[in-house]
Amino acid sequence: MRMVIDVQGMPLVMEEQVQAGYYPPQLDEIVGISSALGIAELTSLTPYPGTLWSLIEGLEALTQASPAAEFEDSVESLFRIGRQQLADKDYMEAIETFSALLRQRPDSAPAYYSRGAARYHARTDLDKAVNDLTTALRLEPNQHKAYRLRGLVRAQLGDWAGLRDDCSLALQFHPTSAELHSLRGTACYRLKDYEAALANFDDAVRLDASQHESFYKRGLARHRQSNLTGAFEDFQQALKLNPDHIEAQRNMQTIRKQLARRQPGPGS
Repeated sequence: MRMVIDVQGMPLVMEEQVQAGYYPPQLDEIVGISSALGIAELTSLTPYPGTLWSLIEGLEALTQASPAAEFEDSVESLFRIGRQQLADKDYMEAIETFSALLRQRPDSAPAYYSRGAARYHARTDLDKAVNDLTTALRLEPNQHKAYRLRGLVRAQLGDWAGLRDDCSLALQFHPTSAELHSLRGTACYRLKDYEAALANFDDAVRLDASQHESFYKRGLARHRQSNLTGAFEDFQQALKLNPDHIEAQRNMQTIRKQLARRQPGPGS
């Protein structure tokens, strides 16, 4: 049987349909013509030779476009593989996969972000992770997750000012994020800006009162400001939320001793 076929080899136009004046399908549905039916013969059978010739001429363009489609499939395949490797914590393999992807698509912000994430979790080449995330943000400045992640990488490098600044940028997109306020508070605490740290921990606790670390860190900031009662209450709340919080227990014991020393002795 002589026919026009699609990419799966399924018939689109049978000879009887051509003889009956069947109008050929749209160009993007035609990908090949069976060798059993010559072009001249097929043209002579249809009452729409001009349309058919257009379809035939378009086959070459479709054939030439197929490498581009294969390229896109390759890129998408690498994305899927890399994301699965990240999910499986195969971070070194993920770095290699996203590096291969970037060789094919050097302007892919998600690929830079993902490679930066893999490097962060692998705790390797952290400077390169910062560069990856910076490039991702240059390509897509509104990628708020990249600000947060770059801040975390910078914290690993001891760049507390960088963590503070990246949290501030991320908060422009998510001002009600308790985590971002807590992270910025941590950065300010490390920078010995205890007032700013306390303000951020206040916001973090207000936005999410279920996070024991926010109470614990606010307790540290209050302790630095000699607010022993407030610090004790925060450590107590942190311990209530997480009974296994050893550091909160230790700090409570320390404050008890400090408060005891402040109490006037008998006869004083």
